[in-house]
Amino acid sequence: MSSKKRLHQSQISRIIERHEFAEALDINKNNISKNPEIYAQRQAIVEHPFGTMKRQWGFDHIMTKKTKERASADVGFIFIAYNLKRIMNSIGIDRLIKHIILFWLEIGVKKRLNKLLKSFEHLKKLTVYFIENASPKSTTKQIAYFRINL
Repeated sequence: MSSKKRLHQSQISRIIERHEFAEALDINKNNISKNPEIYAQRQAIVEHPFGTMKRQWGFDHIMTKKTKERASADVGFIFIAYNLKRIMNSIGIDRLIKHIILFWLEIGVKKRLNKLLKSFEHLKKLTVYFIENASPKSTTKQIAYFRINL
């Protein structure tokens, strides 16, 4: 037998695999090489919070590993804590507390106003119903409309 016939099929053929997002990765690599200053700026701005969380706060891994949703919740709490700390450092804790209180008061007022408006709508419908279905002695039908201007 000749030497070519003794070669196994795997020695003759090759399988070339390409990553699913290879084209996007190549574009990103080219963009980085064309504009290294923009990438350096991104590293300085965007990656700093992750370094702070990882090195200073000790969040170098996620405790909840059962599902992506649980891991996402863990990371979300870490981001909330980071943002609250930044806000406290920039405007102070007293001012932050005042803003939080005003926010919740505004939410509460809006909910109460919405309930009140729904009550007025319901009252309007009831008034129309009672006027239209008044006693048989009534000869005229009147419809009452209420307008609420806030």
